[in-house]
Formats: sequence, C-alpha cells, structure tokens
Amino acid sequence: MKKTPPQAGSPGKKPAGAKPARKGVPGSKSAGGKTYGTKPHGTKPAGHGSKPHGAKPHGAKPVRKAVVARVAERNAAEVAADAAQLHDGVAALGLALPADAEARLIAYLDFLHTWNRFHNLVGTKDRGQYVTRHLLDCLVLSPHLAAGHWLDLGSGAGLPGLVLAIARPDQSWCLVDKSTKKAQFLTQAVLALQVTNARVHHGDLTKLPPEPPAVGVCCRAFGALAGIESVCRPLIRPGFQILAMKGRVTEEELAPLRAGAPPPTASPPTAPPPAAPPPAQIEVIPLVVPGLAEERHLIRLVY
Repeated sequence: MKKTPPQAGSPGKKPAGAKPARKGVPGSKSAGGKTYGTKPHGTKPAGHGSKPHGAKPHGAKPVRKAVVARVAERNAAEVAADAAQLHDGVAALGLALPADAEARLIAYLDFLHTWNRFHNLVGTKDRGQYVTRHLLDCLVLSPHLAAGHWLDLGSGAGLPGLVLAIARPDQSWCLVDKSTKKAQFLTQAVLALQVTNARVHHGDLTKLPPEPPAVGVCCRAFGALAGIESVCRPLIRPGFQILAMKGRVTEEELAPLRAGAPPPTASPPTAPPPAAPPPAQIEVIPLVVPGLAEERHLIRLVY
C-alpha cells in the first residue's frame, strides 16, 4: 500500500533542512511540552508603563521654561529694587556720580552676589541688604577722599576700593589682599566690569610693585587703629593719610595714636625697623549711611 506524505502540522517526518527545536528558545517546545511565549525584542511586558528610550515626561519643557521665566522675573525685580534704592541713597548723600556709575555698581552687586554663594566673600547673605551695607556704606566715604592714587588695605570683596573706583574716575586704586580667593574675585571683577582705574595686588603692603606715591590708605573693618598704623608705617611720609572706617570709636583705641605708637616688634632682625612716625593729626568724623541705623565713624590720620 502506497504511503501518503505527512500533511503540514501533523506528526511525521520533518521537512528537509528543518532545525530541531531547542529547549528554552521562544517559539519552541521544551521536553515537557511547554511552549515559550514570544515578544518583540526590547519590549517590556504590558502594565510596566514603559516609554521610548530618551523620551521626556509630558509637559517637562513648559515647566522648565516657566521656572526659568520666574527666576528671570525675580532677578529683574531685585535688580530694579536695588537700582531704585541706590539712586535714592546717592541722592541722600548728595553725590554726583558719572552717568553710568549706578548701573555699573548694580552690575558689581550681581557679580558679588553670584560669587558669594560659593566663596563667602561677605557675611551678608540677604541680597536686599547689599545696597545699604556694601554700596552706600562705601559711597559715604567719597566726599572725604581727595583725588589721586589710593590703597585699599584688606580690600576683600572690593569694599571700599572697587566701589569708589567706579564712583570716582578721578581716583586710582590698588586693591590689596593676602587671600588668594579674594584676590581672584577682585581680578575677575575688575576685568568683568572694566574698571580701568583699579588693579589688584595679592600680598601685603611691603611687597607693592613700583607705582605712583599714594595719597593714603583706606580700609574698612580691618582692625585696631594702632595695628593699621603699624602695617602702613613703611609708607608713611609727610602728608600721608590713613582713613579707617569704624563703627563705635573709643578713647582707649585713639590714645596710643595720640602718644605716638612704638615701633613694631615683628620686624626681621636683619632689617632695622622703620622709625616711629610722629603723632598724627586725628580727626573723628561721624557718618550717616542712608537706611542703616548703626554707628559709623571715619578716623582720618594725617602725618
């Protein structure tokens, strides 16, 4: 009897060239007869909430744009408030600044605020106090400083030297600070704000490069008056001035200056200490900073 060829799907002889099914391969039968389910390569089972690779959540871009817009709006509002406060403070002080000075001072505040978040240049963290405590608190000195070349001892964040360099183009300033971090900030600020009448010296007063004779030294919150005079002693000559901005001033702090301070004891033994300067003429000037309910005095020492 003639055999009938096996039909498709029926048991029997496998077609020529067909490969045997392997255990565990999708679409094949294991030895126990279980059929492995198939799914497209790279897909996840239903219900896992998968999304195409690299896809962003719906609405992410509008949300990000909204956040950026709010930050920009807040920054613009802060800048406008600072500009108005500075303008009123300058008027209260009776100062006549160059046409672009107020805008440059606000740009300086922005620069300082950005750096201060990472480098702790000034103690004030509240941006709302920057105009009063940093700009007006320095500008109040302007009427008491003559034109010419000045040294800002312990400049820190450029207070008062950088502020006064922007406000007084008839002055030139050397911003002196030993701190590497602060000297880097000052260098970047001078470049960014294009303050051509200011330069930075990283070091102390005894290592200043040759430069025009200074009218004097100005400092803010630097230390005791006797210590300031001791640091400045190598520069003192007839007519030299030391201007120190202080809060409250006591007679105990002024007494050593009235008597003539002794020469410093920390000088190297190989170099003779500079001669003690004659007692300086001392002037104590009360200052009023608009918006600041704290004592401020300027101590002027003239030799």
